[in-house]
Amino acid sequence: MSLETELKAGVDKMIELTTKQREEVNKHDESINLLSDKIDAFDKDKIEKMTTDTVQLAETVQSIQVQIEANKKAQEEFAANLLRSDSNGTSISQDQQDFMLDMRSFFTGEVEYKKEDTVKLIEKECIRFSQLQGHTSRMKIKFSTGLLSGINSDGGFFVLPDRLPIEVMRIFETSPIRQNVRVTTTVSNRVVMPIRDNLSGEARWEGEIADTTNKQKNSATGELKINVAKLTVEHQATEDFLADSVVDVERWILEDIAERFMLKENNSFVTGAVLAPDIEKGVKGFMNETDYPDWAVPSTFTGTIVKGVYERNKIETIPTASAGVIVLDDLTNMNTILLSAYKPNSRWMMTRQTLGAIMKIKEASTERPLIAFDYMAEGAPMTLLGSPVIITPDFAEIGANALAIAFGDFTRGYLIVDRAGITILRDIYTKRGSVLFYARKRLGAGVTSFDSFKRLRVG
Repeated sequence: MSLETELKAGVDKMIELTTKQREEVNKHDESINLLSDKIDAFDKDKIEKMTTDTVQLAETVQSIQVQIEANKKAQEEFAANLLRSDSNGTSISQDQQDFMLDMRSFFTGEVEYKKEDTVKLIEKECIRFSQLQGHTSRMKIKFSTGLLSGINSDGGFFVLPDRLPIEVMRIFETSPIRQNVRVTTTVSNRVVMPIRDNLSGEARWEGEIADTTNKQKNSATGELKINVAKLTVEHQATEDFLADSVVDVERWILEDIAERFMLKENNSFVTGAVLAPDIEKGVKGFMNETDYPDWAVPSTFTGTIVKGVYERNKIETIPTASAGVIVLDDLTNMNTILLSAYKPNSRWMMTRQTLGAIMKIKEASTERPLIAFDYMAEGAPMTLLGSPVIITPDFAEIGANALAIAFGDFTRGYLIVDRAGITILRDIYTKRGSVLFYARKRLGAGVTSFDSFKRLRVG
């Protein structure tokens, strides 16, 4: 092949390669142009959006700047007025200057304050300003909090309370006398019962031929009498109140009447009832010395125990060994002197405070309690020296000459006589528009055995 031919072939091949490269470049140019068109379209929309947002933001910033400048100008004017001398040209005092500078630092933002500090600052400076102006009263600032549930004028009446079906009742402690004595009923205004409390003679042994010359004497008998007295309670309510109340008021009144009766009668069983002079006493208190005085000759416990001399209508009262306090020997003496026949059903009666003092009786050297209190089944009272302890709030507390404790068989020793249960008269006529609930209960009570229980007197 000639040189010319080879050159021509090489040129053609180069032209062919160049053509292919140009086609590739054209393809890339087309892709680049297409991508450029897309980018231009995207940038155009984005730039327009950004431009719009920028314009709006600039307008907002300008508005805020105008407001800031106006506030700053007002603050500067206010601060300048604070520092201005009075109308006579006299310079203001140092206290006034301090006040004005504090207020200026607050309003101009020179010092940053927390919310609670801001309130305190305003209150403090307003009070000082009031004092600088010669006012004697303190200035008060009220910060409005909008609607409040606790103030009717601020919308509180829109918040209604929810009334629960629960009655909150205070517990009034009382002496549980009825549960520990004998109770009976009667259809009369008094009860009488024979009493045999003195044996005039004694049984004797006889031989085959009876001795008819020495007659045996009959035992002495007597009569006990318990009168019935009347206990009353009154309640009054308007007819409208009874009709409109959202609770059962009559039921509440009846429960209140029953509780009043219970509290009063239990107190009277212990301390006695106070009646008018012309009315014979119906309820006698077994711890009342007027109703039942002491035996003239009580038992003594110095060395050998000497039993007291029994007396009808009187109760044996044992004095404590030491003045003003109760010791273990006092309780032991009461427990010892009570007859064995009364022991199975015996009870201790005292106040909660007296029981606490007894529980604190300790051995001097070891501080160990000397009295062990045993607990029976759940719900049963604790026992002292083998007998249950009954808390009786109506008893006297430990003190000089006080009858603080009673011990014995009260089911034999004290009797309650109920004439009738509670009767209630609903009176709608006495006072127009009102209803009077008049409740009454008739009962009597008194001691029936004068050696079945003992009393302890604090010396």
